[in-house]
Amino acid sequence: YHRTVLQLNGDKYIKKLSTAAMETLAIVAYKQPITKSEIEYIRGVSADYSIQKLLEKELIVISGRNEDMVGKPLIYATSKNFMDYLGINDPSQLPQLSELSNVEIVVPTAATEALPDDTPGKLIVSEDGELVDPTNTNE
Repeated sequence: YHRTVLQLNGDKYIKKLSTAAMETLAIVAYKQPITKSEIEYIRGVSADYSIQKLLEKELIVISGRNEDMVGKPLIYATSKNFMDYLGINDPSQLPQLSELSNVEIVVPTAATEALPDDTPGKLIVSEDGELVDPTNTNE
């Protein structure tokens, strides 16, 4: 039924999330329930567009209003779809931030940095995609 579901839902589930939307989703997931102004305070920029896209993709939901704040702003939380996608039942099953900080991050290095010092010269990529030695004038 994949084609039928795809036709009914359009392409809203196909497109990838932007970096801003991923950041907003992470904030909602770890700080829920949370208001838009709290999200914007953490991010330092407006979150209107990201929140709208996350609501459209049904990754977050409006879970109520904060009755204690002026204006009674909407409160956002992750949706059941979000939990199902991650295979968890509630937000307490998300990886703890301390676990994530222990993950080793591989820093990309330039190919020339990985070469031994006795390498005669650095290579560059030519217009046709070939690696060439810029010091070689025979070409």
